[in-house]
Amino acid sequence: MRIEPHTAPLQLGAAALICALTAAWTPQGQARIPQDRGQAGEVVTISQFSDLRPTDWAYQALQSLLERYGCVSGTGVSTFNGTGSITRFEAAALLNSCMGRIGETTDVLKALSQELAKELAILRGRTDGLEARVGELEATRFSPTTRMNMLTRSALGAVQYGGNQINSASNTWGQGTGSLPLRNAFTFNYDIMMFVDTSTTGKDLLRTILRMANFGSSAFGIAGGNNPAPLTQLDEGFEDPNGPNIVGINRLFYRTPINRYLSVAVGPRIRQNDALAVWPTIYARPGSELLLKIFTQAGSTSAYSLLIGPGGGLMLKDSTKTTGWSAGVNYIATNGEKGNAALGGMGTAGSAATAMAQLSYTGKRWNLSLAAAQNGAGVRQDGTSYWRTLQPQLSSSVTNNGSTQTLSIAGYWQPLNTGLIPTVSAGFGYNQANLNNSPVSVNQQQLQNLKSAGWMTGFTWDNAFQKGNQIGFALGQPTFVTAVNGQAANDGNYVFELYYKIQATNALSVTPTLFYLSRPRGEETVAPGIPSTASPSFDALGALVELTFKI
Repeated sequence: MRIEPHTAPLQLGAAALICALTAAWTPQGQARIPQDRGQAGEVVTISQFSDLRPTDWAYQALQSLLERYGCVSGTGVSTFNGTGSITRFEAAALLNSCMGRIGETTDVLKALSQELAKELAILRGRTDGLEARVGELEATRFSPTTRMNMLTRSALGAVQYGGNQINSASNTWGQGTGSLPLRNAFTFNYDIMMFVDTSTTGKDLLRTILRMANFGSSAFGIAGGNNPAPLTQLDEGFEDPNGPNIVGINRLFYRTPINRYLSVAVGPRIRQNDALAVWPTIYARPGSELLLKIFTQAGSTSAYSLLIGPGGGLMLKDSTKTTGWSAGVNYIATNGEKGNAALGGMGTAGSAATAMAQLSYTGKRWNLSLAAAQNGAGVRQDGTSYWRTLQPQLSSSVTNNGSTQTLSIAGYWQPLNTGLIPTVSAGFGYNQANLNNSPVSVNQQQLQNLKSAGWMTGFTWDNAFQKGNQIGFALGQPTFVTAVNGQAANDGNYVFELYYKIQATNALSVTPTLFYLSRPRGEETVAPGIPSTASPSFDALGALVELTFKI
């Protein structure tokens, strides 16, 4: 008797999600304010403190201090429950916790100190007895200008594949040559990121991220190039190119303001979102406790490719305001560290580089962002298997196999208060790829041009069923080919995910999740060795529980 390995974990995951959704609802609270930078690993942000209104100038000032220095007051206000207002005493406690981390007296610090002078005096009177102990702790710090945080994410679950392109006897998509093994075993994987942040002026940031994970050969990773449905990759579905359980430098970059309006970010290992003034969606910010990777790219996997490599960017944004216009440009080359111009370098045919420009306007509870990008051959642009096969590639036999031009529009809207009305995020991307000397033929014609598109929309309900918890639902079409050499393509597909995030403690969240992909391979659904059928099908249904620790 053959036992199917995927049925039990799916039932467990579904049961966990259903149980979570049957708790009591507490809709009170304010809508969560997103973080513009979209950087990973920020353990503490002002949006995590319950009652300080975003319209107050002190909210904006404290937001800047908290995000830069990771301050925690110890007063109990650090609850991951969205937003609202905090008392003046709580604000003073937060300010006091930041003062020991700041190496200089800034205008913002002076203004906040004057505003909260009475509360600070009372607070400091209560804490005089702790000064000796604090001094001991300060002496053991790695550096007065350096702090370390850790983000640990684990996923426990499985994926079930369905459709008439599966060979059950061999547990593969297809049969014989060209078939791919189904990754339908129940797995438990992890991803650890260590953030080392240093500031020399109190305004700049030197960030080093060390990362280790073992997702590569699971259904939630893509190592080996033989995942039959790569779109099931999770945001944490990472593995070092040298293998599982290996520590490597994932990112290394420096970001600093030039003046009130202009900032620069540059580094030998910088990711695209590190060099953006604004991240255009709330539903998924890169590097946070996210789920399917496809929903972290603002509906356009070509514009927001999240490429990592040598490069940098310029960002134009009024640093004293949380609303208004912003703009930026960035350039990142996957192979920018290689000295052979035929294989890499900066600005060469082998760079595998992306160049992007973004224009954005952020209101009090909304954002609208436009982006244009050009991706060279070899840049990974996620989507259906058919799109990934045909998009411009780098190979030893072709010097330049083309490029992809992209236009994107994305944004979000937040209700004034949390409740039944969700926060809405959405994004759309349109791509055109022109290929030179492509060795690929489609319908007996040399591949010369491609058109593709993709979109997503995501909904989040903060403080759902219990203060601090969140429901999320996203639906979209990962990038799919719409035309090849001017002829329509049949590459359409749909994907959705549904999760309930339970904030167990300030540092721990538990997130049961379901997701479904209707046609992850698109026009490549037809598998080798399988008898032809009028309606070939191949889909993927996933269930998992994600555990996230922020330390």
